[in-house]
Amino acid sequence: MFRRFLLGAVLMMTCLGAVAQDESQLSIPQYMKMVRAGAQLPPPPPAEGALEPLLTYTADTLPEVRRTAYYFIGESARAGKGDAFVVALLNGMNDEDPGVRASVMAYLERIGPAAYNEKAENLLTNNLQKWASAYPEMAMIGAGVLGQKARPALLPLVSRTENLDHRWILYLALSRAGDDNATRKVVNAIGRQQVSDDWVYDLAPDLVYTRQKAAFDLLVKELNSQQKLCSPAAADLSGNIVCGYRILEMVAPHIQDFPIKTDVTGDLDTDDYPKALETARQWFSVNPDYVILQ
Repeated sequence: MFRRFLLGAVLMMTCLGAVAQDESQLSIPQYMKMVRAGAQLPPPPPAEGALEPLLTYTADTLPEVRRTAYYFIGESARAGKGDAFVVALLNGMNDEDPGVRASVMAYLERIGPAAYNEKAENLLTNNLQKWASAYPEMAMIGAGVLGQKARPALLPLVSRTENLDHRWILYLALSRAGDDNATRKVVNAIGRQQVSDDWVYDLAPDLVYTRQKAAFDLLVKELNSQQKLCSPAAADLSGNIVCGYRILEMVAPHIQDFPIKTDVTGDLDTDDYPKALETARQWFSVNPDYVILQ
């Protein structure tokens, strides 16, 4: 899955100079001045204000200034401050610096499909093949936003891609875009692997990403398994447990009318995990035609 690189997580926590500046009073222009000067940076200020001043920074000669500008644009887009922010962020994928483009891709990964208006979708559609050929993870972003409309751009990339990891990402994206052949390849490949902690943490999320019934059916199969093939979350517990608990956490948010909910942290909203797992198993047994939320 994605390798997240978010600018806010790596910005330094201290100010430069003998007299500390009140960080809460920093404006975006003041902050960008510090970026340009190469100063040690405090946490960035809130992404507030209009888009136009930020666009000025995206034309700066210093990649770090441009990357920081796209951070603020991305935060505004994620906060739902307007379609124009999403379009501006997408345009960042055309930046000349590969580090800036990689950061922009990480910001795009945090924005849901609902944020894209027609102009943003058209921009993504027209550039998806170019962007995904350089950054395969963009294929997953594009398929998540465009659905079946992403297939014409992604299909030609599979035969051109020799890197097996990149080809796998393309198959995942094509599966999300509704390509039956890609879904079969993904499900068959994962289905042949021995279920373990690695399977649950590395491969099961790929199945969830596809939002395809065949992929979720494989997850439900393993959710129902009584084999104790996974390690307990608590380090002080010995022995293995069934893998269904973690799988249940993954599938629960994506099933329509599912009886088990998750909280804001992604944990099951229950005090009784064994009971929740049993409830889920019974629900799937009487709802084989469950609907996956896109």
